[in-house]
Amino acid sequence: MSISCPPSRCSLGSTVGRDLTPLSTRAGSVRDAILVTSDAESSGGQLPGAKYVVRGAITSRHSFGRYATPQTVHGPRSAFDYELYDRHEDRLDLHNLAHHGGAAGLVSDLNDLVDSLIAQELRPRSAGDR
Repeated sequence: MSISCPPSRCSLGSTVGRDLTPLSTRAGSVRDAILVTSDAESSGGQLPGAKYVVRGAITSRHSFGRYATPQTVHGPRSAFDYELYDRHEDRLDLHNLAHHGGAAGLVSDLNDLVDSLIAQELRPRSAGDR
């Protein structure tokens, strides 16, 4: 996976959205994981009528998602449905490693990663961020 965005383009003040420069942790490299969400909480609120929310992460090795309802998104991990794919061995995402409780240790590790990314990236915005 690669994200290609020249620093001069990423940090332009006129670009809509957020500055992408922090995606680069050092020259020529990108973060170890990217947070994936589906309900627009990071943009200011739950979409009207959303029946589920997704929180997940994409790493160089895995694609991971946990599904919940808006009411259970902050609930216990046992309330979530999971998808987990090995991006090296299963490029078409055909074999869900988390199906029927599989890969429990990896699911736990990726849940921890998602929680960490949520804490970093879905923090409440201050007036200066808007």
